[in-house]
Amino acid sequence: MKFPVSALVAASIGILAAAPLAAQEWVLGGDVTRFGGSGPSMVPGLTLEVHGAPQWDFGPVEAGLGVAGRIDDRAGAWVGGGVSALVPVSDDFYAEASVMPGYYSAGSSATDLGHRLQFRTLIGAGYIIDRDTSVSLAVSHMSNFGFGSSNPGADTLSLRLRRSF
Repeated sequence: MKFPVSALVAASIGILAAAPLAAQEWVLGGDVTRFGGSGPSMVPGLTLEVHGAPQWDFGPVEAGLGVAGRIDDRAGAWVGGGVSALVPVSDDFYAEASVMPGYYSAGSSATDLGHRLQFRTLIGAGYIIDRDTSVSLAVSHMSNFGFGSSNPGADTLSLRLRRSF
């Protein structure tokens, strides 16, 4: 899998934007994406997220701000930021969710999502390995919510490693 320099630069901008958040945790994910329309069937990629400390509590739900960046082997890149949340399910398991609008650069016409503004929604389930480390399986969807002339969307399945500080 060969990642282009432009995609790495775009992902780096997202990571640098996270500095003011006082990182509470980093999330690294390996994933595959299926693009809607006539896009390729499966595109591998990498995601890096930085989550700040929880700022809001809604019962057992803890939510805070975060930023994320994703690159794929078709030279596509997305960088965004928004709200992420964790919900403990038991001592060993949790659910996660996030909503992040962001900037998308298609790597090719096959991965064009119709607009540079893309909203990523994510849900997942995780297992706590120890106090600072967990793994999760998540699904996410990217959509321009009709801002573009077309909206094929993209669905991603991710295996994620979460490291708390």
